[in-house]
Amino acid sequence: TFIKDTDFSKIKKYIKLFEGKHDFRYFMKSGSDVKSTIRNIYKADIYRYKKYYIFYFEADGFLRSQIRMMVDFLIKVGKNSLSKEDLITQLECKERLSSTLAPPYGLYLCKVVY
Repeated sequence: TFIKDTDFSKIKKYIKLFEGKHDFRYFMKSGSDVKSTIRNIYKADIYRYKKYYIFYFEADGFLRSQIRMMVDFLIKVGKNSLSKEDLITQLECKERLSSTLAPPYGLYLCKVVY
């Protein structure tokens, strides 16, 4: 998806906030039947490849629509409609400030390791 007027340097800076062990219940679609919403993200990054920005996440598991919701949130931060503080608030499960999803186009699962 083509995204205009977005500060990708801000996204690169704040994507690191997702790293570590967090309760991602505010970053999942409702209707999920999971025992725990705690996930450990080992690596979160965004980088440029040719004319594309690649969002990269490595974790011990993901919840339903978690990545699409996280990417959508980051894009809103890059467009200044949400802030770093908003991201921290939602990540700490204090308040759900956004629940929309990034479009699925271009979203790929690269590898599963057991």
